[in-house]
Amino acid sequence: MTSPTARPSSAGTCPPSAPTGCAARTPGFTPLGPWIVPAGSVADPSDLQVTLKLNGKTMQDESTKDMIFDVARIVSYISQTARLLPGDLVLTGSPAGNGIHWGRLLRDGDVMDGSITGLGAQRTRCVAQEAAAVGAPVDPIAVK
Repeated sequence: MTSPTARPSSAGTCPPSAPTGCAARTPGFTPLGPWIVPAGSVADPSDLQVTLKLNGKTMQDESTKDMIFDVARIVSYISQTARLLPGDLVLTGSPAGNGIHWGRLLRDGDVMDGSITGLGAQRTRCVAQEAAAVGAPVDPIAVK
């Protein structure tokens, strides 16, 4: 999953007390695919290479070995307060190298290519969004 978020306007979208990932829940901002791989088909979730390229330039390239908390611990923690059902998704965050790290947010025409070893790849093209109404706050980028 490539995961653009509405960073410039997330302050207006998400209150300061909102959980991490609030802006990622904006419609169109959690593209999934090209398919969902069942957990049983992943040999070792703690040894996958996660890569993101922006316009052909590698911006993120890390192993899940480097995560602060492994997948099993994250699922265990979440399931202490939330009922997880088959088909639920647990989003773990991204490796170092997001747009804030590079001092560059997504722009109209940008193309993100994300991949995870053994799981597939995804291409996301960013398109500037036109204002929905005069004076209405609008996120600057929509994903297609």
